[in-house]
Amino acid sequence: MAKSRQQKEATLSKLQDSFAKAKTVVFVDYAGVTVEDSTKLRQNSKAAGSEFFVAKKTLIKRAIADNKISDFDDSVLQGNIGVVFGYDDVVAPAKVAKDFGKGKEKFSILAGIMEGAFLPKDAVMKLASLPSKQELYQKLVGTLNAPISSFARVLSRIAEKGEVK
Repeated sequence: MAKSRQQKEATLSKLQDSFAKAKTVVFVDYAGVTVEDSTKLRQNSKAAGSEFFVAKKTLIKRAIADNKISDFDDSVLQGNIGVVFGYDDVVAPAKVAKDFGKGKEKFSILAGIMEGAFLPKDAVMKLASLPSKQELYQKLVGTLNAPISSFARVLSRIAEKGEVK
C-alpha cells in the first residue's frame, strides 16, 4: 500500500534529523534478509547506540542532499537500501553492519558517511575493523596498569622469599 504524502514527509523529516545528528552513517543492501533478521539487526544497532532505518531511495537521496553531504556518490544506492545511523561511537554502525552480514550472502555494506564526508565501501570495512571506543579505553587502562602490576609482583615475590633486609 502506497504511503500518503504526510507519511513521506514525516519519513523525510526523520531522515534529515538522523543525518544531521549522526556521526557515522552506513548504507547496506538488505536484500534477502528475513523479518526476524531485520528485527535482530535493529536490536543489535540499538544496543550499540545506533539505529537501523529503512526508507525509499528517493527519500534517502533527498535527505542527503538537504544535509549537504560532500562528494556523495548516489550510484552506490542500488538494491534494497537500509541505513545504520551511529550517534555515539563512530565505529559502531560499521561494526554492527559487518557483524550482522557474516553468514548472509545477500546482505552487503555499500558505502558510508563519516562527519559529512562520503566513504566508499572499502573505507567502511576498514572502519569496521577498528576497535570501539570502549575497547580502546580498556587497552589504555591495561597499558597504564601494566608497570604498576609488574612492580607489585616483584615486591610480592621478594617478600615471599624473605630476602627483604
